[in-house]
Amino acid sequence: MKYPLVFAKLTPSQIELAKEINGKTKKITHAVLCGKYGQIFGTEKYCLKYFNVWKDDMKKLFPKSQKIQRLQITKRHSIL
Repeated sequence: MKYPLVFAKLTPSQIELAKEINGKTKKITHAVLCGKYGQIFGTEKYCLKYFNVWKDDMKKLFPKSQKIQRLQITKRHSIL
C-alpha cells in the first residue's frame, strides 16, 4: 500500500502533544506525515524542506502529496 505525503499545520493541542513526545525545547508548529514511515515535527521552514524534496524525489513511496491547513491526526496517520 502506498501512502500520501502530507504537510500540515498543527493545532495548539497537537503542538503540545508533539512537544511532550519530542521535547518541550523543540519549536513545533507543523508536521510532515509519511504514512507507515513515520512523521517529522518542526517549524514550517524545517518541515517544508523535507516535504518539498520528498514529494518530487520519492514518488514511488508517496505517489500523492498534499499541503493542508488542519488535519485530524489519528493513530492511522501518526503516533499522536
